[in-house]
Amino acid sequence: MITSRVWFITGASRGLGRAFTEAALAAGDEVVAVARNIEPLASLATRHPDQLHPLSLDVTDRQAVFDGVDAAVTAFGRPDIVVNNAGGMLYGMVEEATEAQIRAHLDLNFFGAVWVAQAVLPHLRAGGGGRLLQVTSMGSGGGMATVGFYGAGKAAPVILELVALPDPPRRLIVGSQSFDHVLEMDRARDRGYHEWEHLSRQAPG
Repeated sequence: MITSRVWFITGASRGLGRAFTEAALAAGDEVVAVARNIEPLASLATRHPDQLHPLSLDVTDRQAVFDGVDAAVTAFGRPDIVVNNAGGMLYGMVEEATEAQIRAHLDLNFFGAVWVAQAVLPHLRAGGGGRLLQVTSMGSGGGMATVGFYGAGKAAPVILELVALPDPPRRLIVGSQSFDHVLEMDRARDRGYHEWEHLSRQAPG
């Protein structure tokens, strides 16, 4: 008999997070689907009322992350698979970004990932192991015009792979996965993207 797994997916309302969510539901698993705005998950929740558990949460709020993870574990059991996916873009030239914009960007892309990892790892270890996937980007491997801070924000969470080093093989598996451009995500909804797209095409490399 195959036992369903419990997923904890951040940034689950759209883009890659929603794709992970839909794939897990199709496999018969349960999903704690985390997003700041869970309204886009309403149709999925209607189709999968016993599998999908939307959770409104801002990953930049460390205490809220810990409280949300603890509440989810109490209600649905510890997660078997955690997809640390929440993130966002910061478009523009490096010298144009304000301190507030840069800090907010790193709060979401780096510190948000750290808070989720810190909150879920004790539950994974206590349960005998699990999977923690850090979603990153091809942009983390090198800078591109207008998205330098995005690359930095996506590169930093890769350090989370180090948490797996003290664990015996196959007990706790932590990894990162880089994805290329997903056109229906930020590019489609960011009004500033097309103002800068031509500069990225002209950049060397």
